[in-house]
Amino acid sequence: MRDVPEAMLAAFDGSSSGAVLSCAALYDGAVVRDRLDVSAWSMNWRLGDQQTVQGSASFTVQDSEGLLAPWGYDEPLSVGGSRIQAVFECAGETVPLGEWLITRNQPNELWRLTRYGNGQSVRWVNGGATVPLDGADLSQLLANAKFMSPEAPPQSGGTVFGEIERLCAGLVGVEFVGVQDKPVPKNMVYAQERINTIADLARMVGDYRINGVGLLQVFDPERPGTPHWTIDAGPGGAMITVGREQSQDALFNAVTASGQTEGGEEIRAYATTVDGPLRWGGPFGQKPTEMTSSATSYYAMKLEAEQYLRDQVESATTILNVYCAANPLYEIGDWGVVAQPVIGGETYPLVGRCVEVEISGGAAGFGEMRLSMECATSDVLAVARYIRGTQT
Repeated sequence: MRDVPEAMLAAFDGSSSGAVLSCAALYDGAVVRDRLDVSAWSMNWRLGDQQTVQGSASFTVQDSEGLLAPWGYDEPLSVGGSRIQAVFECAGETVPLGEWLITRNQPNELWRLTRYGNGQSVRWVNGGATVPLDGADLSQLLANAKFMSPEAPPQSGGTVFGEIERLCAGLVGVEFVGVQDKPVPKNMVYAQERINTIADLARMVGDYRINGVGLLQVFDPERPGTPHWTIDAGPGGAMITVGREQSQDALFNAVTASGQTEGGEEIRAYATTVDGPLRWGGPFGQKPTEMTSSATSYYAMKLEAEQYLRDQVESATTILNVYCAANPLYEIGDWGVVAQPVIGGETYPLVGRCVEVEISGGAAGFGEMRLSMECATSDVLAVARYIRGTQT
């Protein structure tokens, strides 16, 4: 969760009217062009085990003088290390939304021919340019910096904090929030991908994200006693609408477990869902899945299969896509409450972890914001029971 000044929060009152995004170009640690004229932009942050570079962005810069369309690698909008600094501005307050490493540009220059010297000669006159840019958060620097050869942590005294700081040195600053340091396993080997190694280390103590000022923040991803924020509708609220989706793809109602006894004999055990809407042979039909078991007896294997089946609901998650007024408070990894509207006019509070944030806008200001909230499927199913007035 980003720190947002009280004056800015008070100014929203259910709308981000008056909020604008200001952008500056940075190169080699210095501001080289302030207040870029950005006609359209979007930013996306996505949390996930396979998502090492979590942030991506696009900006369309209007260049009326034609001086910003890059040719070399050391220019304000070049791909040689230039960055876009994005800042949320509202009510006279500011909140940084990140430094974005420019990874691609494609300038579109406007030229026209004019005559001079009694019309006997012509020359080209620059009419400005539009410069679309793609960007990534600063973890892209870690993704670029692959190991030249395999490395390993110190044989003694190596810690997660120390190794993350060492591997990020000269590339990205680091901060640790609400997590405890621990020793690094001595048998760990750092292969080619620096970013994967840093992600593995961070997930030994928590998770990571790139924060608004461009630091790699290692934070505690566990659900807190009190969620970080609530999204509600009505006066003072920010919610516009909520969407959700169901799919059969991840559902099953039987498990076939296979393995071997200690003597090498192959064994198989089965488990089926016996009650509820997904019961075997019920309206859902018959949809088995397979698993490999480490158990060496039929009874132990059957228990594993039954637990795997229970985990389908107990450990499963459902994504709610929340569309709301733009607010810099929301950040991937946060836990929030969504006041889900239900039939009858009430709301049902669903607690979820924010796994994706997307925001876009243009010269006129911010558009709506999309948050993807990962909620426990068991909590989502409880909404159905609440609506029906039942407990089963």
